[in-house]
Amino acid sequence: MLCRMDERSPQDHPASAMPAQEPLDATGGTLFTEVSLGYLVNRLAREFVAAVQQRLAPHGVQPGQLPTLLQLYEREGRTQSELARTVGVEQPTMASTLRRMERDGLVERTPDPDDGRRALVGLTASARAREAAIRAELDQVNAVATAGLDDAEVQALVRTLDAITASLAALHEQDP
Repeated sequence: MLCRMDERSPQDHPASAMPAQEPLDATGGTLFTEVSLGYLVNRLAREFVAAVQQRLAPHGVQPGQLPTLLQLYEREGRTQSELARTVGVEQPTMASTLRRMERDGLVERTPDPDDGRRALVGLTASARAREAAIRAELDQVNAVATAGLDDAEVQALVRTLDAITASLAALHEQDP
């Protein structure tokens, strides 16, 4: 259920997280920002990024590094192009991310024994040692985000978000 911003209590949303209240539109109807899925998802994503950044900063990990780090926790020895594809970013973006992660002591590149032109990306011992703590922090952010929802609601939310993501990805693939 969507509610008007002025119907939400400050106890539910800390003052620093509450956006400025918007007036009713000229007809007295619902404002677009209250029913726009894109707006709401964007706002949710910003809140998630802020929470993740706060929780992971003590571990030396930035939110932009997280998708790559999680992919490498699942399987090391990937190429830059494979990481870019699985994370869903362009090659130059992945190159920059990997440079920062190397600088931060999270990853290292080694020559591919099958193709000397490529490098394989792996985790440093330091990054491996942080995995349990990082996953625990992410679990905590998810727990806070889903507080008040039962398991069925969380599962339905995940299914819904996956379906929306797939629909938009398909649209993206259709339009060059």
